[in-house]
Amino acid sequence: YQRRVHGQPAQEHSEQPAGAVGWLIRMLEPGSGLNSTMWVIINVIFAVLAVVIVLMYFATGSGHVIVFGLLLVGLALSANWLFYELACAKELEKADKKTKKRE
Repeated sequence: YQRRVHGQPAQEHSEQPAGAVGWLIRMLEPGSGLNSTMWVIINVIFAVLAVVIVLMYFATGSGHVIVFGLLLVGLALSANWLFYELACAKELEKADKKTKKRE
């Protein structure tokens, strides 16, 4: 399969754009976001959202904000569980490769 633009073969660029655009392009590549840096970034985002939700609760006193907080806790737990499982799978894959090399 060859990528085409306007019916012509697309030219491949060897250089990625620098800065935020380059970072975004790297993060959108399949499998690139499954690393420890992304795990930390996601947890920082969850922490910031938790602070915002707590501030909203103190500002409004609404019970609806508590529901958002519970949803955030569930999302954070499920995302961290997914990252943990992916990390364990990578470790098992590495261990399998080492045992196959020894044989």
